[in-house]
Amino acid sequence: ITIEMGTDSTKNTSFVLKYRFINNSSDLVAEVKTIHVTINPTDRKPISIQKDILACLKKIPFEDKNLVL
Repeated sequence: ITIEMGTDSTKNTSFVLKYRFINNSSDLVAEVKTIHVTINPTDRKPISIQKDILACLKKIPFEDKNLVL
């Protein structure tokens, strides 16, 4: 199985990762989206994503399919 992964969207306090699972016959067998929210561990309220992390996330947009696991 090939897994394609990339950033589907980014916001100030959250980002979405998208995954596509493709079998050996090149058939799409699953798609998954995970939503990640950065929070303050003390009060559990959303906080801004660090700028360096946000910059890295924006470098792997899902459309490019540039990260294959």
